[in-house]
Amino acid sequence: SPLLAAHANMRAALDDAIEAGDLEATMALALGLRALWFAGMLRQEAHEFVERILARFDVSGPDELRLLRAAAFVEGSTPVAAALHERVAARAAEIGDWASVCTATCNLFGMALNTRNIEEIHRLRPALRALMTPETSDKALGWVQLHLAVGAYVEGDLDQAIEHATRCVEHAQRIDHAYLLATALPTRLLVSWAREGTISHGELSEALDEMGRTGVRLDAG
Repeated sequence: SPLLAAHANMRAALDDAIEAGDLEATMALALGLRALWFAGMLRQEAHEFVERILARFDVSGPDELRLLRAAAFVEGSTPVAAALHERVAARAAEIGDWASVCTATCNLFGMALNTRNIEEIHRLRPALRALMTPETSDKALGWVQLHLAVGAYVEGDLDQAIEHATRCVEHAQRIDHAYLLATALPTRLLVSWAREGTISHGELSEALDEMGRTGVRLDAG
């Protein structure tokens, strides 16, 4: 197929660029391959190329993060992905890229939530809380608050959960971030129902409207 042919050609060209020591071409091809890696779920290929590039070249901090994020994204929720997110967080902290630190830490926390890994939730919570500083953007703060809300809900601390969920809604409204708001509103709704045993028609309508506009789904379970 044309897609397979394009992938084979780009992969061969990337091989050649790495062997030739052409960093500019290597980065262009590797970043261009990200969509194909994901479309084919080519975990091993993505990981091997990223490690080869980082071993071969003195890559800038931002480019290193792009490569590591690409490999992590293809990996999904595997232990390899967790290790890559840890590397992203550490490298991003070194170069002062707090948005990337936040994204990587939230990804790790989300993986712990999905597997109900309470020990990992406890380990990562201080790192999330440490990101609530003036250097962190409102968007990043919103995602931090959302993850802390779900973490508190999982552990049964409903007061903390509603507090974090409410702050997340406030951040999303402040920056007019539709997807974050459409995720935060049903989260707050869920926590409110768990704590109060009831929800208002207005709150439900607001959450459903935002979810409908952005395509966010509320999965049971």
